[in-house]
Amino acid sequence: MTLNREALAELLGFRLRRVNLALSREFARATGDYGLREGEFTSLATIASNPGISQGEICRVTGLDKSSAVAVIDDLERRGWITRARAPDDRRRHVLRIEPAGQRALEDLVGRTRDIEGEVLAALTDAQRGALFAALDVLVERVLAGDR
Repeated sequence: MTLNREALAELLGFRLRRVNLALSREFARATGDYGLREGEFTSLATIASNPGISQGEICRVTGLDKSSAVAVIDDLERRGWITRARAPDDRRRHVLRIEPAGQRALEDLVGRTRDIEGEVLAALTDAQRGALFAALDVLVERVLAGDR
């Protein structure tokens, strides 16, 4: 039986959610040995790319609410993957930096993620893949601009 998705055909969220569910399921399977909570991988990668980023900025970039972000950051710190320190210019703010153990874990996780995504992206030509990422980058920037 061919499923009729006509009611959802024009909905971006449905399409993104369907692909995300499949990728998330495979990511959880492939990284189960790490026992990651949702948001840890994205937060770790964001901290690695932005040394000194604040907890508040992590919330904005990852979409985590403040209490979830604190729990994620606590877990990353407990694992020895990041350090959290008071910002020298504003003692109310915490800045985050990746540790060598976190960098090693991140490299492994990125490799596993690339393998998973590679299987899905293999359905696209290089041009389609480039167009997809370019379009998604525009949407991400728009979402982030609205979160400020």
